[in-house]
Amino acid sequence: MKKVLMILVPILLLGAVGAGLVMSGIVKTPWTSKKKVSAKIADTKKITLPKQAEAARVVAKKPVPRPTMDPALGTAKIAKVWNEVPSDKLIAMWSQWKDPELAVVLAKMDSDKVSEILGKLDPIRASALSRAMQKQASIIAPESTKS
Repeated sequence: MKKVLMILVPILLLGAVGAGLVMSGIVKTPWTSKKKVSAKIADTKKITLPKQAEAARVVAKKPVPRPTMDPALGTAKIAKVWNEVPSDKLIAMWSQWKDPELAVVLAKMDSDKVSEILGKLDPIRASALSRAMQKQASIIAPESTKS
């Protein structure tokens, strides 16, 4: 009995592996054509999804809208925060900011706080910031130009 199993098991395994290679088209034989093998492979790849799954797949393809940015809102919020920060810390922090960017926020801050900070700054930088703030203050918003 053991001898029969020792002979039959390898033969069956080799036959199964060989049949799989022939059916997948990896091994070419004269009795299988490419069309038959291709048709069998194509049939196995056809998977039908339920209508709900198909609808979910269509919904998932819609692009996600990007959030819109409102620079005026961001400027107002940072100005509100900076009004509460001590002047010395603001001056140290502002060394990384460009004057035109800083002027936009300074225009929204409390005027007493801005005057206190400008008094502590280097006169050349304070003058440059004042000019930049003047330019920002003279810009007319697009909404106010409508008649």
